[in-house]
Amino acid sequence: MKTITPFLYVLYTTVLLLGVASCKTDDVEEGSAVIPSEPVPIPDAAFGEYMVYNGTPGVYEQTEGNEVKYYLDPLEAASVSELVLSKTGSNIETLQKAGLATAGIKISDLTGLEYFIGLQRLVLTSNTVRNIDLSALIALEQLEINFNLIGQLDLSGNPGLTTLRYRASGNANESEVLTELDLGTNTQLRHLFLPGHQLVNIDLSNNLQIDELLDMSDNPGPDGDPETADIVVPAAIYNQLEEGNRIGVISDAQEDDDKSVPLVLNEILYDPSNNGLDGDANGDGTYAQNEDEFIELYNNSDEPLDVSGFKIYDTEALENDSPRHLIPESTVIPAHGVLVIFGGGTPTGEFGGAIVQTSTTGDLNLNNAEDVLTVTDTAGKVIITFDVEPLSDNPNESYTRSPDITGDFTRHSDINSLLFSPGTKADGSSFNP
Repeated sequence: MKTITPFLYVLYTTVLLLGVASCKTDDVEEGSAVIPSEPVPIPDAAFGEYMVYNGTPGVYEQTEGNEVKYYLDPLEAASVSELVLSKTGSNIETLQKAGLATAGIKISDLTGLEYFIGLQRLVLTSNTVRNIDLSALIALEQLEINFNLIGQLDLSGNPGLTTLRYRASGNANESEVLTELDLGTNTQLRHLFLPGHQLVNIDLSNNLQIDELLDMSDNPGPDGDPETADIVVPAAIYNQLEEGNRIGVISDAQEDDDKSVPLVLNEILYDPSNNGLDGDANGDGTYAQNEDEFIELYNNSDEPLDVSGFKIYDTEALENDSPRHLIPESTVIPAHGVLVIFGGGTPTGEFGGAIVQTSTTGDLNLNNAEDVLTVTDTAGKVIITFDVEPLSDNPNESYTRSPDITGDFTRHSDINSLLFSPGTKADGSSFNP
């Protein structure tokens, strides 16, 4: 049985003695901790007998009539740094061979645990504990409570905790597993093992030292499927763990990568008509092929979409990593709204109330053949591509989706007499009236 260092023993016994002394006065505030000066009964015989068997300081048995009872001395219990009280099959066999009357009985009542204030390691594997109060165990560093029936766990009073192991019991009902857990004060945590509970998510933003093990397997996670590894954890934790030591989780960076951006290319004009002003798509009264080219981007969601920092490329620009257009800061497309980007010029008109920009280079440089439009987000992830080649027939008009947003691309003149409709649906009506 491990005991704490002399320094810590003096510290903890001093705390206890002060508590005892304060209880002898008449002015103890209501709600103050009461440290008894007399031995404390241990009502759970399986708990008491196991500690006596282990030689735990301060714990003893006493025969009263025909009954063996167990007690602890709070001052001596304060010196104990470790309690290992597992009741696995092999543990039970060992205890039976040692002649313990409670060898096969699981511990269920931890009354008395609160006096082990110097405890640094507590192991209670394979018992039937439903309630555990750890608030007094301020020195606790390692907690192993696998296969118990604890539905709520408060670790706010254990800031030095480095290891938490609690696999849910196969015999637990829905109230005997964790559905939430606050680890906000446990900033020293390095080892977290919580398989088989009913956790949908867990906030580990204050637990960035987890570098030994993180196992959240067999929890439902956001999608409700225990077989799916989808509980989101900080990338800082995920990346510092070996692959085999991060189970049932994904990185928040990976989650961001997996999110689709609800941006739709709805119309593209890469070959404006050269018949007078028929090709004047930007409405500035001048036909200029490089200026009248445009793309129409639709926010296909019910929320505003910030596209600041997104980049627009043609094939040559992508190869050179030099975008034709860098979408300016504070560009937010409203829900079901539109952003139109012209090659240049001075766009003139309503454009259906769309946000209108001209390329930062003055030229989208979209060729009529062998060219690919590419849109990337701020992380460089490709959001949209449009291959001109299958439609490289010098159309002298735009290609637009029919129906808008969801349909395939078709020549604008196949829908109506217009050659283009930047900022509006193909029929000229607003996307977001």
